[in-house]
Amino acid sequence: MRHRIVCLFGLLATLLAAAACRGPNVPAEAAGSAGVFVIRNGTVIDGTGAEPISDGIVIIQGERIVGVGREADIAVPSGAQIIDAEGGTILPGIIDSHVHTTWSPEVRRRFLELGVTSVCDLGSPIERMDDFEQDTWNGKAVARGFRAGPIVTAPGGLPDAVLHEGLNYEVGTSEEARRGVADLVGRGADVIKVYLQRTADNKPYPMLDEAVLKAIVEEAHAHGVMVRAHVTKLDLLPIALDCGVDIVEHVPKPDLSEDGIMRELQGSDDPLADLFHLVVVAEYDTLLPRMARQGVVMVPTLAIGLGRWYGSQEATPGQRVLADGAVEIVRRFHSAGGVIALGTDYNTGGKGLRPDMFLREIQLLHAAGLTPMEVIEAATNQAARVCGHGEDLGTIEVGKLADILIVDGNPVADLGALERVVIVVKGGKVAHGIPEEE
Repeated sequence: MRHRIVCLFGLLATLLAAAACRGPNVPAEAAGSAGVFVIRNGTVIDGTGAEPISDGIVIIQGERIVGVGREADIAVPSGAQIIDAEGGTILPGIIDSHVHTTWSPEVRRRFLELGVTSVCDLGSPIERMDDFEQDTWNGKAVARGFRAGPIVTAPGGLPDAVLHEGLNYEVGTSEEARRGVADLVGRGADVIKVYLQRTADNKPYPMLDEAVLKAIVEEAHAHGVMVRAHVTKLDLLPIALDCGVDIVEHVPKPDLSEDGIMRELQGSDDPLADLFHLVVVAEYDTLLPRMARQGVVMVPTLAIGLGRWYGSQEATPGQRVLADGAVEIVRRFHSAGGVIALGTDYNTGGKGLRPDMFLREIQLLHAAGLTPMEVIEAATNQAARVCGHGEDLGTIEVGKLADILIVDGNPVADLGALERVVIVVKGGKVAHGIPEEE
């Protein structure tokens, strides 16, 4: 598609100014104001789950949205710049709500060029927290960088007990937990990340106890921030729920290895069908609905986890069982009314990891039963919420920051359209794919 910015002058501007009063979502002061531009001639998917708006229009003043709706119902302010979507889809910027080591603005520029307008880093050294404030690289806009800073964990606990990358913020008592949370929030943490895992490579490690975890949650909530918990084992999910965490990262699964699963299913005529007697155990029938009732959001990170084997012809039978189990757990959580947000667990420098991992995550969420519209919500509205910025981002609504994509195609009919990003708008400015001026 060939997009154009056109300035409206002369008679057209005069006529539109006269008609400006018919735009119910556009403040009167926007008409004729500098710094106003309009995206038109596309279908608007606003990220709220509402029906798409055909012949849609979005009006932006400064860095925020001041109007959205059908073009026939909204007046275009005089003198506005126009971006013609040329029949494409206008939707909120994608948000990858679970990444690591993205403090570099160069890395976040690569995200932005793919249509990811925000990332949320859930594990970085404390001395890197200020780096997320950098919003340009070589004069170009980059994806917004939200952060948790270091991960709150027990003294000597994971992940740094294994990684040794300066990622731990260790607390051993409730008092230390409260001081630690206050310190991280004071340093700009958008969310608090905790680590609930007792073993790695079959070795035991210290883990936060329940009293300390409850103190973390209480203090975080007192500061108006959410707590996101690394939970990969099913037996630790009740602890997270009892202590009131807001978001569960990854898919909590039974503590079974690939070999263990295959031993259990030995002799089965159809191990993939019998999976549901083993991996999707009875506990899920209680815990997943409870999670949904408590409003705890899941960020499955399937693309880097077990789901990476889903549908793979190269996967072993055991890997296929594990992959199907992970996707089925997400499906059951979704069916129970659970809210899902998109995150990939991308790690800069990780082998085989790329900023476009979110495209695979989108496919896997769809495989887990989310409709294309629900997938879009997970990647925009819900992802903004779990980053702690749902009031400003994630939907195309009046008052929100104008982080907007134009894609070639209709992602409701074909999620692959999200790969065809033509223009990225961040904070009311065209940040990538600058259209040809006329």
